[in-house]
Amino acid sequence: MSVGCPDTTGHTLERAQELLRETGVGVSDVLRVGPTEEHCEGVRRFVIRQREAGEGAVELTVAGEWRSPVAREMSE
Repeated sequence: MSVGCPDTTGHTLERAQELLRETGVGVSDVLRVGPTEEHCEGVRRFVIRQREAGEGAVELTVAGEWRSPVAREMSE
């Protein structure tokens, strides 16, 4: 990564995009792994990998937060 590009690994996708936008870095692609939103109600996506994708851009790989149905019910 270049010096001006923040490492967004571990952040939610929305926060990662915000951090990158603030520093003028674009997101060339978002690769999603794991279950789709259809299979995970209220899923939050977290960046698990960030790679350079050319000058001033990165590619983000994101995975959904997984919580068991019991844990989800307890948090509501």
